[in-house]
Amino acid sequence: MKRAASCLVLIASLRASVAFAAEVIPPAPTHYFNDYVGIVSQSAADQFDRQLRKFDVDTSNQVVVAVFSKMQSDDDVPAYTQRVFFA
Repeated sequence: MKRAASCLVLIASLRASVAFAAEVIPPAPTHYFNDYVGIVSQSAADQFDRQLRKFDVDTSNQVVVAVFSKMQSDDDVPAYTQRVFFA
């Protein structure tokens, strides 16, 4: 499964070549919808995960959502997301 991350909720889709030594790249998500903060109920998270999986199966376009409490970088959100996506 492709990887994505964000400050709140972000969908990654582009590639970046810049890396910063001080930042922490989170582990690969285990589902299509990943709430590492716990702001979404488990039943809603499960429903989002099923919908995103169905979207992948139906369209062959994959979307992965990851919710984190904060971004582990001083860089802007799109650039950080791109690095995490391809880490």
